[in-house]
Parts: sequence; structure tokens; C-alpha cells
Amino acid sequence: MSNLDSGKYRKLLVEVKQRIREAQYQSLKAVNKELIPNPV
Repeated sequence: MSNLDSGKYRKLLVEVKQRIREAQYQSLKAVNKELIPNPV
């Protein structure tokens, strides 16, 4: 790793994984919103 030491790489990896999890959660909520009818 020329530019990133292992600590910076690890931090970057954690941040990327968190962003992926957040995107997956937002997608899951959107799908559920479409599948579950809104009782109004």
C-alpha cells in the first residue's frame, strides 16, 4: 500500500461498509413501504 497505511485503510474500509449497510437499510425500507399498504 503506497499511499494508505493499514490504519487509514482499515478506517476507509469501515466507512465504506457502513455506507453500504445504510444504503441497504434505506432500500429495505423503500421496498417495505411499497409492499405494506398504508392504512388511511
